[in-house]
Amino acid sequence: MTGTDRRLLLPVLSLAVLLTAAGHVCAAPPAIGDYDAEPRRADGHVDSDLLVKQLQVMGANTYYWLVWHAATDWEDLPEFLPKAKQAGISVWVYLVPHSESSAPYPYCEPFRHDYVRWAEEIAKLSLQHDNLPGYIIDDFVANISPGASLRTTSRGWSRRARPSTRSSSSTPCSTSPRLTGGW
Repeated sequence: MTGTDRRLLLPVLSLAVLLTAAGHVCAAPPAIGDYDAEPRRADGHVDSDLLVKQLQVMGANTYYWLVWHAATDWEDLPEFLPKAKQAGISVWVYLVPHSESSAPYPYCEPFRHDYVRWAEEIAKLSLQHDNLPGYIIDDFVANISPGASLRTTSRGWSRRARPSTRSSSSTPCSTSPRLTGGW
């Protein structure tokens, strides 16, 4: 299994486990995609043209845009979205939780731990780009505050995003041994 295969497997399997555990049936075609390790230009920005070519070679229909490697990741996304759409690729914004975005790790810039603001801004961007269905927060379940439920934690974000979007979605990602039965 290649590095690309492993990067693809984790988000797809995590989502499949969550949907199965919740008793939902997915009517959409399966996501064939990639995540992370985006090519960069000499100036540090994402090389959108090369990324689209790489995704086309692997036959991808989905890309999980990780906002974590550079402070410019978020500002690079609007350039990538129309190119991805032209290639038939859906794009999900992929955020890391607070536990993975504080020293010594980088932050998800520019909104850092303000996940409500992330929801609002992603929803606004999705109005301009219909191939941006929503966002994913990694290790969501493992990072819920004590006493908070998955439902109440995500409800505020969804409510804040809803007025400005047609159908922006949030999807928690969890690879918890509690869901998978162990590693």
